[in-house]
Amino acid sequence: MQMPHNSAWLCDYTVCMKSTDSPLSAVQAVTLAGRVLCVFFLFWAIFNLTEVPGYVMTLIRYGTHAEGPAALEYYRYWTRRYALYVLWALLRAAIQLWFAGFFYRCGPKAARFLLGEDAVEATESSPGETLG
Repeated sequence: MQMPHNSAWLCDYTVCMKSTDSPLSAVQAVTLAGRVLCVFFLFWAIFNLTEVPGYVMTLIRYGTHAEGPAALEYYRYWTRRYALYVLWALLRAAIQLWFAGFFYRCGPKAARFLLGEDAVEATESSPGETLG
C-alpha cells in the first residue's frame, strides 16, 4: 500500500532550509553537540555511581575483620584502598555531573569550547539566534 506524498507522517526537509542557509545553524549545532555530550557525561556519572555500593560493601567487609597484628595490617591496607575507591568514584561522578550541566546549558562558554573563539564571535554578530 502506497501512502500519498502529502501524508502527515512524511517529512519534507526542504521546508526548513533557505537556499542560501546551511541546514544547521551554529547555535543549533552547539545545542545538539551540547546535549549529546550531556547524555555522554550523564551515562558515565551513573555508571560511576553504580560502582559505589560494591566498594562500600567491600569496605565494610574489610573494616570489620581485625584479628591479630598481621591480619590488622592486611585489612587496614584493603580498608584504605576501598575508601579511596569510594571517594574517587564519587569525585568522578561529581565532575561528570558538572560537565553534563555545563554542556546542557549550552552557554557562550560551551560554544567557545565547541566552536572556537572566531566562530562564536561571528555567530554573535549575525542577526537571529543568540548563544546562551
